[in-house]
Amino acid sequence: MKTIAIIGRGKTKQHIDFSPEKTYWAMNDNAMNYDYLSGAFEVHPDWRTRYEGVIGCEGYVDWLRAPHPFPIYMLAADTEVPSCSVLRLNSRKFFTTTTAYAIAKAITREPDVIELWGIERDPAGEYTEAEASIMYWIGVAEGQGIEVRTHDECRLLQ
Repeated sequence: MKTIAIIGRGKTKQHIDFSPEKTYWAMNDNAMNYDYLSGAFEVHPDWRTRYEGVIGCEGYVDWLRAPHPFPIYMLAADTEVPSCSVLRLNSRKFFTTTTAYAIAKAITREPDVIELWGIERDPAGEYTEAEASIMYWIGVAEGQGIEVRTHDECRLLQ
């Protein structure tokens, strides 16, 4: 069974069940916390300054500028990021969060399952605004016969 696991920074990421058969992608500065990734996402054009002084993001810009054995998916080519791979998606609609880009990219790989870890419903945070976009792309995946899974503690699909 072909599975792509997308890792956010929410609490359910602690429950990830790692398996060598799965493909793991992480988003933004969270990506530098994992050694077994097959891909990472950085879709913010202001990445050079966005993470300055943010607790937990120390070293992220240097991490982006280092070579990696996997692609770092970005919206445009960037010579400062040696592992940059430009996201090429057939659709450019309804992307309000990195998670939406990651789900859309996963759909192009035609997996059997997309797992979402650490992507939570947070009334005070980023996902409140982005939730409609995430739900749209989950619907697209499910409409193509791809099962989307979350941890039992994740309220995103409840």
